[in-house]
Amino acid sequence: MLKAVCASLALLALIVGVWFALGGDIAQAQEHHSFRQYTEMLEKVQTWYPGETKGDRLVYASIDGMLEMLDPHSNFLDPEAYRSMRQRQAGRFSGLGIIVGIRDGKVTVISPIEGTPAHRLGIRAGDIITAIDGAPTEGKNIDDVVDKLRGPQGSKVGIAVMRRGLEAPLAFTITREMIPETSVRYSFMLDEGTGYVRITDFNRTTAQELEDALKGLEGKAMKRLLLDLRDNPGGVLEQAVEATDLFLKAGSMVVYTRGRDASSFQEYRTPSKRERRDLPVIVLVNGGSASASEIVAGALQDHERAVIVGETTFGKGLVQSVYELGGNSALALTTARYHTPSGRCIQRDYSNLADYYRGANGAAAGGEEYKTDRGRTVFGGGGITPDQVLKSPEVPVRQWRLQLAGAYFNFAVDFAGRHPDLARDFQPDDKVVEAFSAQCVKDELLTPKGAAEMRKDEAEMRVLRTILRREILSARFGMTQGYQSIIRDDEQVNQALAHFGQAADLAGLYFQ
Repeated sequence: MLKAVCASLALLALIVGVWFALGGDIAQAQEHHSFRQYTEMLEKVQTWYPGETKGDRLVYASIDGMLEMLDPHSNFLDPEAYRSMRQRQAGRFSGLGIIVGIRDGKVTVISPIEGTPAHRLGIRAGDIITAIDGAPTEGKNIDDVVDKLRGPQGSKVGIAVMRRGLEAPLAFTITREMIPETSVRYSFMLDEGTGYVRITDFNRTTAQELEDALKGLEGKAMKRLLLDLRDNPGGVLEQAVEATDLFLKAGSMVVYTRGRDASSFQEYRTPSKRERRDLPVIVLVNGGSASASEIVAGALQDHERAVIVGETTFGKGLVQSVYELGGNSALALTTARYHTPSGRCIQRDYSNLADYYRGANGAAAGGEEYKTDRGRTVFGGGGITPDQVLKSPEVPVRQWRLQLAGAYFNFAVDFAGRHPDLARDFQPDDKVVEAFSAQCVKDELLTPKGAAEMRKDEAEMRVLRTILRREILSARFGMTQGYQSIIRDDEQVNQALAHFGQAADLAGLYFQ
């Protein structure tokens, strides 16, 4: 018991030490008194509380409560969260090469990643992992499962897989390999001359991945680029700067930071490390685009290098400095704010957290005005407001529910398994739609009346066919093929293409 108390107090002392290093006024007498009160309370709880208590968890919970008083993004990273963050930022991990999720309460393979150990051994979308190294997966959360599937490079893991149509599980012993956690998931030609690149986040390899993708598309005669940053939550700041370096002149301001201390006053400019592209660029953003993705969009907009289209971005412009603590934990503490080259603060107001997470208090016309390089007015107040606002279409509630219930995924896995000769240009016809509808009724996800109403709604049927095509092609050929099959029908993408004339004008003026 005493050892647990001492360990907890040592952890707390380390955190207080960080506060001292940051110049906090916790050294004042009253705060010393409060700290003594806290340690006494912790000792009493661990000594006398009748239930089981873990000192580190008590400290973690109290730290979380303290940080909630600061801002939405300062947070404490326990050892598991800190390790996960470092793996994501590194852009690589050692594992099997499968994307898994929980479907109907079961650990299910969503897709194997091409070229990985799992893919080479024939693991398929829809396979249910029933055990890992002999331990059942039933009741486990997805984080626990992923943690067990990953491990040191070269180590082995045994998994039991149940596959539709088989009476007994299949046993696989797989040697873990380094798996690249790519952030440039998709890059292909949308049409003759138009390249498309999707960046899902910013990790340590993003800029190089983007440059490689651009080189590949240039080999296919790309003349203009649609850069998709929708739902990109951000990541490594330096990678956002290097990604922007591919499109801006050397030495251009990308972002600057301002905080309480002079040491937080930093400027980030394009380093001219990468070959610059002068082609027309459109950047597609939405309310899920945050942090590093907002830095890229804001810099390209302020320098009038690209046309930003879509919806106002999230507005996360707080700089987190990560301080390592004892026990392999860390403190991600807000120490500054991001500003675009024109001076706009990216961070939205977070005084009302409900509005903040709903995205209800972002930048809008009529807010504080700033000027781009060529004197055009842009607005501050949080996030990046697009040059051309393009609303995303609403997905019918019924379709959301069917997706959440796994109806599309399960149907697609069965359908792809029964149609090995499926073509890559597959389109679900009326017969396929009827079969899907009947399966939903059979599984009691729809009533016969609801299924009939769904088939009569033209708008809903367009969504249904799109999702069916994506899921079936993903199950048969992999997620890349499924994604490519639907992106050309994406309403925002198609509307964005109409603005390449403006993008060409901006590129011409920028490089004149």
